[in-house]
Amino acid sequence: MRILFLDDDRERAKVFMSTHPETRWVRTAHECNGALGCGWDEVHLDHDLDERISLSGMEVVRALVRLPASQGRRRHIGRIVIHSLNWKAAIEMVRQLRGAGYNVAYEPFGRPADPNRDTLVDAICSGLSPEIDGAFVLGA
Repeated sequence: MRILFLDDDRERAKVFMSTHPETRWVRTAHECNGALGCGWDEVHLDHDLDERISLSGMEVVRALVRLPASQGRRRHIGRIVIHSLNWKAAIEMVRQLRGAGYNVAYEPFGRPADPNRDTLVDAICSGLSPEIDGAFVLGA
């Protein structure tokens, strides 16, 4: 499986790559955007990157959304996973990518899977849910 993992935190990358050794780890939005054309089964994106060296993961989202489907990048990414613990930014990333036709999920790094979170994220992205508590979204 080909996996691209965007995160500026060395420990998170180490934990992720311990179970996904085939992963290509990138630390900046610029590196990630440059690697997107290679074709990936999964692309994992963080939002809050070290602002001294990189723009946020939202810059990668904007680049993906701007790209016309006819240019082929969408067909070269099987699934996008937003793993940021900044849930408000993560939900916006999910919303924009889904709106552009990508297969995307929100899985906060280090948090267990939670089907209630999936339902809640779907509701928020479709505009059907009022403001909610971040602890609930994160499954804390």
